[in-house]
Amino acid sequence: MSARIHSARAPGDDPYTSTAVITSGLGVQLAAHGIVAFNVKKAASVACIAGELWVTGPGIGDRVLRAGDVAEVHARGRIVVEALIPSVLSAQH
Repeated sequence: MSARIHSARAPGDDPYTSTAVITSGLGVQLAAHGIVAFNVKKAASVACIAGELWVTGPGIGDRVLRAGDVAEVHARGRIVVEALIPSVLSAQH
């Protein structure tokens, strides 16, 4: 799985502040409205460790995950995750 972190900012946000941070061993920490997108070749899972996430992709449609929720993806394609509030996610393939 390849991951690409996108910097997403709300109007009025400091343009020099990153909204997504890779944290070793903990997954991806996103500020509110931070976005991460990655490609799935087979199957993957996206888990919300903390916060609230909007997840969309092939075979799962649009879903909101809260802490402890997991979305299983069983189709090839692009997964996009946006933090609705400051959040931590883990993705595995």
